[in-house]
Amino acid sequence: MSPIQNFEQHSRNLVEPDIQINQRLQMAMEVRDSLEIAHTAEYLNFLKCYFRAFSVVLLQITKPQFADSPEHKLRNIVVEILNRLPHSEVLRPFVQDLLKVAMQVLTTDNEENGLICIRIIFDLLRNFRPTLENEVQPFLDFVCKIYQNFKSTVSHFFESGAVAGEDVKPMDTLSSSSSDQVLTIGPAAGGSGQLNPSTRSFKIVTESPLVVMFLFQLYSRLVQTNIPHLLPLMVAAISVPGPEKVPPHLKTHFIELKGAQVKVFLCIPTPASV
Repeated sequence: MSPIQNFEQHSRNLVEPDIQINQRLQMAMEVRDSLEIAHTAEYLNFLKCYFRAFSVVLLQITKPQFADSPEHKLRNIVVEILNRLPHSEVLRPFVQDLLKVAMQVLTTDNEENGLICIRIIFDLLRNFRPTLENEVQPFLDFVCKIYQNFKSTVSHFFESGAVAGEDVKPMDTLSSSSSDQVLTIGPAAGGSGQLNPSTRSFKIVTESPLVVMFLFQLYSRLVQTNIPHLLPLMVAAISVPGPEKVPPHLKTHFIELKGAQVKVFLCIPTPASV
């Protein structure tokens, strides 16, 4: 694939209202395949041209998808690009907006994109501290919410059956405007592969506690205000029993459930650890 010659024109074309989703996907792939430019003196120009375009794609042009589809692939590639941006001083003017975009995707999208956004959020909070301390709390609130809803997540998979093609309502999150919408997963959503909402994902639960503990080490002021609420939720999550019998088609979910509970257990904070 040939390198992009004109960032400004290419980024404008990416958000043109009348182009087809497959064209946008092809253009996003071209950006991803040209990302080595971010390690050169052209990085600032690249960000000025593309950051707004990426935000528009994720927040306006496309919507979270819960089945594999070209629109999901487009969102996934854009999130992947944002995750691969070098965290040099060139990025600093864009950090606040990048955090907001990543939090929006994390709280409304599927687990595949949510997992990437957890890495984006964690790396930004780690590399641009202490100026971002005020941005940590929304992430902690999200983590509290997924622990709070952990029991109903287990019920969803192992009692309702979580069959492909059903209508699934993502759990209410701290800022999710889409939580009031019923989102169709499975073939009816335009793809054959079902994707779990990030708010109903054992993988997201597995990744969260280690990030939380590290953030407590970076931003110790937040420990006192969050531990009294967070700790009982973590204990409750590891206490949720799994199914007595696991059908073969739910075995993967069961392994993810137990992996999430083990990770939460290992990361439960003690006075010495925080």
